[in-house]
Amino acid sequence: MNDDLKEVMKLWNSGLSMGQIAALMGATRNEIAGAIYRARHAGAYFEPRSKRSSYRRYQPIGNHEAILALNMRTCRYILNEDMSNPEYCLDEVSRGSYCAHHASLCYLPPKDPLSLEGLI
Repeated sequence: MNDDLKEVMKLWNSGLSMGQIAALMGATRNEIAGAIYRARHAGAYFEPRSKRSSYRRYQPIGNHEAILALNMRTCRYILNEDMSNPEYCLDEVSRGSYCAHHASLCYLPPKDPLSLEGLI
């Protein structure tokens, strides 16, 4: 067993993910996964992982009340530029995903196909 594999085993048993080990060792995640797979099938011992440690727990960002208030009938236009805490318009939808005012800002009217403007 080479030193790199021993290091991978030590890092894996300490609780690091394959991606974290790959970043530390300058390898790809797939290379680390392959090394762990081959080592396991060769009889190397790895600490068992609990099922819960492999799941990521995502924390929603932003204004939770505003996000919960969004539905198919509310305007989704973002009023502020702070994307970590967006504030939505939430008025009644008139076109697409926006109220009448924000739809006029977001959607351009169709050009007249018979117009010669811009061709001459």
